[in-house]
Amino acid sequence: MNKALASIAGLMIAGIGLTLAAACSTSGSSSGYKTPEPAASSTAGMSAAGTLTNDQGWPRVERLRGKRYCEVLLASILDGHLNAAVWNTQGLNDCPDAAWKALDSAAIKADRSVVAALLNGPRYWLMNAIEKKPSGERQTTTFGTIQMF
Repeated sequence: MNKALASIAGLMIAGIGLTLAAACSTSGSSSGYKTPEPAASSTAGMSAAGTLTNDQGWPRVERLRGKRYCEVLLASILDGHLNAAVWNTQGLNDCPDAAWKALDSAAIKADRSVVAALLNGPRYWLMNAIEKKPSGERQTTTFGTIQMF
């Protein structure tokens, strides 16, 4: 990769990090705001994890508000464009604190041969529910001892 492209990629990655920091809830907030508990909802047909399907059969997960998760973003250049693969703990674990603190972004970057590895978390869901159109099997990987989709 040439130096100009590397500089642009670095600036874009820094921008991604700033955007994520501004858009996500963190554990160190000093605002004093406490996330309210979600309103009670019908749980008929719901598993213990809160997984349902919507009227189109897409997976839907409810009761997420306040649940902890973490992400690892792996940035690479693909066909001359910055590409970020986002790995997430949602549904696998709650991002154990000691395991999260043990992650080393420089080591992940070198091990995965990417332009950058960004550690995003821990975070807490602000939404009550998410749903997604199925797109095939989910891939999993492990960073340190933390398994992620």
